[in-house]
Amino acid sequence: FPVGRVRALGRGRMREEDSLPWRGGRIPVETFQSSLEGVDLLFLCLPPQAAREVGVQALDAGAKVVDLSGAFQEGPLVVPELNPWALEEAEGVVRSPNCTSVILALSLFGLKKTAGLGGVVVTTFQAVSGAGKAALEQLRREGEGKKAVPVLGGRIAGNVLPWVGGSSSLPGRSREEADLAFQVPDLLGQEDLVVEATCVRVPVPRGHCLSVACRLKEPITPEGAREAFESVPGVEVWKEEGSPTPDQILGTQEVWIGRIRLSRALDPGLLFWVAADQLVRGTAWNALGLARLMLQGADRPG
Repeated sequence: FPVGRVRALGRGRMREEDSLPWRGGRIPVETFQSSLEGVDLLFLCLPPQAAREVGVQALDAGAKVVDLSGAFQEGPLVVPELNPWALEEAEGVVRSPNCTSVILALSLFGLKKTAGLGGVVVTTFQAVSGAGKAALEQLRREGEGKKAVPVLGGRIAGNVLPWVGGSSSLPGRSREEADLAFQVPDLLGQEDLVVEATCVRVPVPRGHCLSVACRLKEPITPEGAREAFESVPGVEVWKEEGSPTPDQILGTQEVWIGRIRLSRALDPGLLFWVAADQLVRGTAWNALGLARLMLQGADRPG
C-alpha cells in the first residue's frame, strides 16, 4: 500500500506512552484536534459524533475520507469486489459497510449473478470483539468468574444475546439487523431484495458466522452453487472436513462457505454456512481496498 507517513489520532488527552505499532516501530497517538494539513487519506474509526467532527476537519483540509464509523450518511457505500464504480459518486467521503454486511453481501453475490435472489433470511453469530475492547474485557472477566461491567447489555460468558447494537428505525429490529436489511441490497444493486436478519452476540472473542437461507429465482444444484460462490474474489468454499469455524479461519482474508444444501422449505432455495474473520475481511481489508481504489481509480467487476 503506497504510504509515505502515517499518523494516528485519538480522543481525549493523549499520554506520551500512547502509541501504535507500525513497520517495526511505533507511532504516537495525537489528539484529533491536531492539524490535518498534508493528510491525503483519513480512516475514520472513532465513535460517530467525534468521527464526524474530525472527518469534516479532514475534508476541509482537502483529504479523502474512508468512514468506518457510520458518522456520514452522505457518500457511497462500497465493497471493492462488488460495486467499485460507486466511487464515482464520492465527493470526498466513501462509506465502508458494517462488517457483517460485507461478509453477507460477498457470500450472496455469486448466487445473484448465477440464479438470482428472491429473498434472504440470515441468523448471525457475532463475536464479542465486534463490540470493542470493553466487550472483550467483559467476556474475559466473566469467564474468570469476576464481576464485569455489562457493556453488551447482559452477561455474555456462557450465554448468547439475541440483540446486537441499539434500536433502529425498523420495528422490532436491532441496528445491526437494520444495517443488513438496508446495506446488503444496496451493495448487491438490488434494492427490492428483502433481507431478514436475527443478529446474536455469542461468547467467542473473534470471528463471525452466519446461517443463510435464500430463495432463488432459478434452480441451482449444490455443485453449481459452489462454482457461483467461488466466482467472487475473496470467497472460498471450505474443502476440509466439517465446516469453517472461527478458530480455523482467524487471520484470513477470505469469506468461507460450508454446509451447502438445497432447501426443502424454499423452492428453489439454498441453505449455507458462512465464517469470516470480521476484523480482517469485514473491516480492515475492506477499508484498505477502498483506499486503494480512491487513490488509483476503479473498474466495474465482471
